[in-house]
Amino acid sequence: MAKISTANGNLTDLSPEEEKQVISGFARNGEAEAKEGDTFFLLSLRWWRLWSAFVNQSPTITTNEGSSMEYQGSGRRPPSIDNSDLICKSFSEDSTPEIYDTLVEGTDYILVPEEIWNQFYAWYGGGPALARKVITRGSSQTELTVEVYPLRLQLHFLPSVDHHALKMSRKETIGALHKKACEFFHLIPYQVHIWDFYGRCKHALLNDLDATLDDANIQMDQDILVEVIGHNGSCKSVVQKNGCAYIDNGVSKSKSCNSNMSQFPNLCLTNKAATIKTGSCVGLIGLLNLGNTCFMNTAIQCLVHTPQFARYFLGDFHQEINRDNPLGMQGELALAFGELVRKLWAAGRAAFAPRAFKAKLSRFAPQFWGRNQHDSQELLAFLLDGLHEDLNRVKQKPSNKSKDTDGLPDEQVADEYWANHISHNDSIIVDVCQGQYKSTLICPACDKTSVTFDPFMYLSLPIDSESAVSIYSCIEGFLREEPLVPEDMWFCPRCKERRQATKKLDLWRLPEVLVIHLKRFSYSTTIRSKLETFVDFPLHDLDLSTYVANNKNSHGSPQVYQLYALANHYGNMGAGHYTAHVKLINQNRWYRFDDSHVSGIIEDDVKSNAAYVLFYRRMKTDTNGIGTHSFEFCLA
Repeated sequence: MAKISTANGNLTDLSPEEEKQVISGFARNGEAEAKEGDTFFLLSLRWWRLWSAFVNQSPTITTNEGSSMEYQGSGRRPPSIDNSDLICKSFSEDSTPEIYDTLVEGTDYILVPEEIWNQFYAWYGGGPALARKVITRGSSQTELTVEVYPLRLQLHFLPSVDHHALKMSRKETIGALHKKACEFFHLIPYQVHIWDFYGRCKHALLNDLDATLDDANIQMDQDILVEVIGHNGSCKSVVQKNGCAYIDNGVSKSKSCNSNMSQFPNLCLTNKAATIKTGSCVGLIGLLNLGNTCFMNTAIQCLVHTPQFARYFLGDFHQEINRDNPLGMQGELALAFGELVRKLWAAGRAAFAPRAFKAKLSRFAPQFWGRNQHDSQELLAFLLDGLHEDLNRVKQKPSNKSKDTDGLPDEQVADEYWANHISHNDSIIVDVCQGQYKSTLICPACDKTSVTFDPFMYLSLPIDSESAVSIYSCIEGFLREEPLVPEDMWFCPRCKERRQATKKLDLWRLPEVLVIHLKRFSYSTTIRSKLETFVDFPLHDLDLSTYVANNKNSHGSPQVYQLYALANHYGNMGAGHYTAHVKLINQNRWYRFDDSHVSGIIEDDVKSNAAYVLFYRRMKTDTNGIGTHSFEFCLA
């Protein structure tokens, strides 16, 4: 093979296979050696694929979108490293490169150890180099993460209008921040206090100079107040002290073995004390209100923060799109929702306007057109059903004949009903959200009993008109035996007449994610009213075991759930407002999503009489029957 000049002037005659072996060797040597302070480099996924095609002798590269990108034939070396698609266009050679806020690891870039970057640069040159440090995070400070996005902070010196933006690592100290603030505004250090100034109000005095910014819960894009103290101890800036919440974002956690580096399985850097995981604990991006669209923003945030849906729509879901389903929307709703998920789980936290999704929604559901306020639960029901139809794996539905189930045990009948349902409806929505209940009708004249087993997507629970009730009492009210209303009489097959039968519902099969709708609104021809009743519901350990009639299930694991999201409605029917409360599971922290504004809240503030739609996830149990978290969730 001809000798090839490298960036440092040396010559190399390595074959593609030899280059691959060199990089694999670095990966093997680096295994189990990752530690805090190590340097990783961002590498454009586009360039990585060119090199991978070269060393694997692949003539074409398949993109995430499924299209093929032609290269100049196998055996041709890729050009110089090109990270230009990762950096803002305003970057100049004499300034530090700024990367886009919305980059996603594994989609836009990969992270490589310093030794691998140096070798690539020696062979190919190019750049720019985008170096990032490994830091420790987590409650035990043993989880290694690559800080792709250092903190962006805004320093405010009041009462003047001076402000200054700076970037700092989460592992730098409050003392370092204090020093930089004094240097920038030319202040005497002992006369300066700095405050957590989130929301432009004082939250906490940052006086522990040895604590890190991470310890102090300083977050991405947070405001910091720089305050000068007078000789008598009074402050020279006038800012009302108030309690404020905080938000969290911006670290990209990198696992070295991912789908894009699968040809190097040893690029998985772990040690006994820590593990580098893929992705960043993001998911704190708000949505701009387009005019009374808080109902839509709230529904979107609850769905997007359902872990199974986030994983699914960030993955390659396109192969499951059913464009020929006459009940669907040719996959357009699923594609639009998938794009929303991608944007809302990107790094950074700049809110954006979901105009494209709103336009698509209005096209397929004209009832949500315009700028009128709508019911968030009605939108949720439409989205779940629409996404199911767009993603239904059943392309040709069989014609199932009804069977005589008289005398058969309930378990067998229920399984046949469910199998029939799945033969027509099979999607990620069914996998995650659909359950089954038993419906029993009894004729008051001849005692004829009819039992059916029907699927449900959510439970709509009645609320007793009291000042405060328990969610368990709401469930019991939903399951209570009661006569049918006169307008909904049942035709008894034995009497051959319509009868006001009694109806009894029982839970039979519960889903992984249980959506509970609290029926706060009532409608009549002249009156629309809302119940402001406080419904007490558990954040942890919602145990529904006693309400499940399935005998097989009663001998299995408990049906225990944990709350992770809820939609709130404040105000009356005509002038109300929706917000979402969401728990980021990996952080064990709750946040309020109020359109574009995202703020942290304490667990005690999650519940209120505004709770409208609750999202619970099933908890796994260990061998002793003790509930455990069903999964951790951390995405790029």
